[in-house]
Amino acid sequence: MLQSTFTEVVFARESALYKSEGITAKDIEFTTNNEVISVLIDKGNSILSILEDQCLAPGGSDEKLVSTCCTKLKSSSKFVPAKLDAQSAFFVKQSIGTIKYNAQGFIFKNKDVLRPEMVEVVQVGKNTYM
Repeated sequence: MLQSTFTEVVFARESALYKSEGITAKDIEFTTNNEVISVLIDKGNSILSILEDQCLAPGGSDEKLVSTCCTKLKSSSKFVPAKLDAQSAFFVKQSIGTIKYNAQGFIFKNKDVLRPEMVEVVQVGKNTYM
């Protein structure tokens, strides 16, 4: 989001301003990361939304995360399934290069699981906000 705004302000608007004022300037070619951002964090079909779904689903697993990403994101040119480690890894093409993501431990690390002692403290406590 911030990157898109920055790119729009710095490149597109400035270029348009120069043209409107009759200033000749070399056209600057630039790319946006909108499709990468979409693959990573959009609501619905993105790695983050699929990760959240797998964390909430009974039996959610790292392998199911990768499999679901491969199925739901196959139309994106920015998402690339891994050929080796196909059950535990995938790639995302970003402006700096193609980044490999190893999904082993993603589900465990992203679950907000309260320890049994904390659940007991909340249940026994008198605080109405807890």
